[in-house]
Formats: sequence, C-alpha cells, structure tokens
Amino acid sequence: MAFIKGLIYLRARWKRLRGLRGVIATGLGGLFVGVIGIWFPEVFAVGYPAVSKALTHSYTLPFLLCLLVLKLIATAVSYGTGSLGGIFAPTLFMGAMAGGAVASLAELAFPGFVAHPGGYALVGMGAAFAAVIRAPLTSVLIIFELTQDYHIILALMVANAISLALARYWHPEPIYSALSSQDGVALPDYETEHLLHEIHVSDAMIGNVVTLPEDITI
Repeated sequence: MAFIKGLIYLRARWKRLRGLRGVIATGLGGLFVGVIGIWFPEVFAVGYPAVSKALTHSYTLPFLLCLLVLKLIATAVSYGTGSLGGIFAPTLFMGAMAGGAVASLAELAFPGFVAHPGGYALVGMGAAFAAVIRAPLTSVLIIFELTQDYHIILALMVANAISLALARYWHPEPIYSALSSQDGVALPDYETEHLLHEIHVSDAMIGNVVTLPEDITI
C-alpha cells in the first residue's frame, strides 16, 4: 500500500509542474535513484538477478528488507517523477524480497520446520502482484509458468486472496485506474459495460457503403 499511495502521490505532484520545473523534477528523481544504485545496484532495471538470489535464499534478512524498501522508494520516485519504466517487474521484485524476508523470519522462529525459502519468495511475488495489479488469477498463472510446479498453488491462492482483500480495503481504486484518472482517461466501469449489452452490432453499423463489383478491372 505504501508503494501504491507513494507512486500515485508523487505522480500527481509531478504532473502539476510545468515546463522547466517538470524537467528539473524528473532530473532530481533520476539523480535520487542513481545515488541509491551506487551502493545498491540491485535496485536498477528489472532486477531479475536479485530475484533469482532471493529464490535461492542467497540474501540475509537485513539485506532483503533493505532491497525491499529501496526498490519501493526508487520505483515510486522514478515512475512518479515521469521517468521511463513500469510497475510490473518492480512489483515482482518487491514481492520476492518480502517473501524471502518472511522465510528468514520463519526460520528464526521455527527452525527446522520451514519449507524451502524459495517457495516463500514465489508466493510473495504472486501476492504482491495480486495486490498491486489486482489480477490474482494472472498471478497464479505467472507463478505456475515460472515454476511448472503446482505444489505451491494453494498457498499462493490463499496469499492472493488475503493481499487482494487488504489492498481493496486500504485502496479501493486499482492502480491503473488511478493513473488513468490522473491522465484524464476514464476507463469503462461495470455500468458502461452493461449498457453495451443493450446495443446490437447492427445499431452501430453503417449500411449504406460503397461496394465494388467482383469482376471490375484494374
């Protein structure tokens, strides 16, 4: 929720800026992320190498938490100030770090009774995706495609349901709808879709069209 609210807030502030002030804000955002990347290059780009290390439990708990917080801040600042990039890969990155951190905490609390930490990271990726993107079924399909293993699907579905419920409670509007609203784009809602069912294709067709005979010569 901190990621969603921070990104939307910063982007709203940036869009109010005009001309040189907007360019300066974008430059400062890039500078801020660049400074973070000097000491923590893992937050740069999509971060798949770092995700792989989280899946293999190669990071310590403090480092996982550090990457989680820094990636959240860097993505919110970068995207919120108009820099290029998206939120798909960062969401998976943060989910992997959060899941890996939960695995490390579980090992400390229940040594010897914890499943493979990679499973926690995968479930974290799926739950984060479900909460931010609001696509829980897509999350399940993505994780299954990555692993080709159905053993964690049940845990993933439970985590998705919980994360989606909490996300809808704390921020009812989906992130892409909020971003579209900032750009002045109104996405169709359920009522609009319902009206489409009352319109036939023939109502929208243009019947009086110019046609050419099939035997016409060039």
